[in-house]
Amino acid sequence: VVAIHCKAGKGRTGMFACCLLLALGTCSTSAEVQEYFAKHRTQDGKGVQIPSQRRFIGYYSQMLRLYSGSPPPAPPVRLSCCVLSSTPRFDPDGGCDPFVIISRRRPGHKHVPLGQSEANVHNPLEVLFDSRKLSPPQHVVKQRDVRLGLRDVWLPGGELKFEVFDQDKLSKDDIMMGFWIHTGFLPLDGVLKLTKEELDDAVKDKSHQLIDKDFVLTLNYRFAEAPSNAAGAVAKQSPRKSTTDGAAPPSSTSPPPTTSGVVGSHDLQDL
Repeated sequence: VVAIHCKAGKGRTGMFACCLLLALGTCSTSAEVQEYFAKHRTQDGKGVQIPSQRRFIGYYSQMLRLYSGSPPPAPPVRLSCCVLSSTPRFDPDGGCDPFVIISRRRPGHKHVPLGQSEANVHNPLEVLFDSRKLSPPQHVVKQRDVRLGLRDVWLPGGELKFEVFDQDKLSKDDIMMGFWIHTGFLPLDGVLKLTKEELDDAVKDKSHQLIDKDFVLTLNYRFAEAPSNAAGAVAKQSPRKSTTDGAAPPSSTSPPPTTSGVVGSHDLQDL
């Protein structure tokens, strides 16, 4: 008997249960196992709903099929561009002041011991990059192809959390969207496209009042070696440069291609 639990018993629990069912051979694909879990765990058929948790179930399925159950190499990446297909409407004038924070699980962080409250544990994440340190957020209204300041940002390999906020001067900043990725499963062509349905938080906007229905976030990157001055570090923040947005050809150790459609989340950080 295996007992798995979280707050509601669907998201984090569902992700682990789906991975276990894949490992046991009960199901063979990410889509199949998520449908199986939703059918047997819920009455409304809504099982694992958070896009990043769904994505990581897909990662685990690929790991079993392509890597015999072992994690793939996780190469560092250098970002070249991040584009929002349209402007999220979080301000009264229909615009927003976007900025990006990228983080990862703090090295050495351990899970909450049984019997202890998560409130007693320090933030398990460390910030790798904050675009506000390069330039203050710029107000945009009804623009297409909104480019965020992520040029020439080096990030270590592994699991990464991206969050796009709307800066508010008079109140708490609004989280507009976010997503978790693992660099070992990124597409080889250096382009990751995530639809609204594949973005945490954005997916909750069912009426499309804040974010367009056909919204797409595009992340351009290339696989890269760690910079020589990064020694044990987290990320390299440098001023914007006039580099191209295209991705360099991946090395032979780069990960295999993957679809972005299989959709960690904000509560993935608590796994």
